[in-house]
Amino acid sequence: MTDGCCWAADRDAGPILPVRNRIDPSGRGCQGPAVDRGSSLPAFVLAGLLIFRRAALRGWRGAVPTVLGLESGLYLWALFAGAGGALVAASEIA
Repeated sequence: MTDGCCWAADRDAGPILPVRNRIDPSGRGCQGPAVDRGSSLPAFVLAGLLIFRRAALRGWRGAVPTVLGLESGLYLWALFAGAGGALVAASEIA
């Protein structure tokens, strides 16, 4: 998943940490982990269509709350996902 250029793991700490100043000998440049764009594209298109629909029907006053609602949901999802990951990492049983 990583190319060994930008990411280094500390064996004692556990997580993979970004290392920005390493040089890639292949000359491809420093790249992070691969992103699966195929699984996120439908959600992106759906959100874009929803925003455009609301903007076409109600103008920007209808589109702004839609954008804020979508972004709030994304923020809460990321917050809970991070909290769940931290809980699992801190739990000795898991």
